[in-house]
Amino acid sequence: MSANPIHLRRSSRFRLHRLSGPAIIKPVSSRVIRDALNPDSRFLPPFRPMGANSSATDCTSSSAGTVIDLTGLDQIKNIDAYGDTVTVQPGVRIGDLARELAAQGLELGGSHDLMSRTVGGAVAGACIGPAFGDDGAFFASQVKSIRVITPNGKPIEIRQSQHNLLNAYRMSFGMLGVIDEITLKSGRSNHLPSHTGAVVSISLPALRKNLET
Repeated sequence: MSANPIHLRRSSRFRLHRLSGPAIIKPVSSRVIRDALNPDSRFLPPFRPMGANSSATDCTSSSAGTVIDLTGLDQIKNIDAYGDTVTVQPGVRIGDLARELAAQGLELGGSHDLMSRTVGGAVAGACIGPAFGDDGAFFASQVKSIRVITPNGKPIEIRQSQHNLLNAYRMSFGMLGVIDEITLKSGRSNHLPSHTGAVVSISLPALRKNLET
């Protein structure tokens, strides 16, 4: 038996409702993410992880479901100067991390463009910038291990030894889960020290002559 839509509309049992937009949560702990992704949660899919929201695509937005704003997870958990690694939460800004590393004579490997981007966003999305030689790869190539909360709310940790699986999560755009913690490769700073504010002018012909001799 099929219902007549005109009769339903007149009976006030059938109404059109506008979409109210997605719910937005800003977790300050991984527990909040796990609870939100739990199948019994009151939050509805699709889930959209969001960092600095600087993406050129709409991968961080949705007309429904839940947007997870990760900028509240902004702690630098550990800097290992001997192991050349740094462990951070996904909401740490690249610029903040670079300054913290520089204060200890260290720097990020790889390349990156916008310093206001979050580390999680740069790992989950394509992030490149001016670089030379071995540093010219995507920022995500510097990931040594990553902890992700899967769509069913379960945390998993993926290490460098799990090469294929780790590659799958690099530049995954949040499709495979929400990044909870990242360990990146770092190293000693290669920047030349600057002690003055003087501008040095270099003659290219003179430089070429010196290199040839």
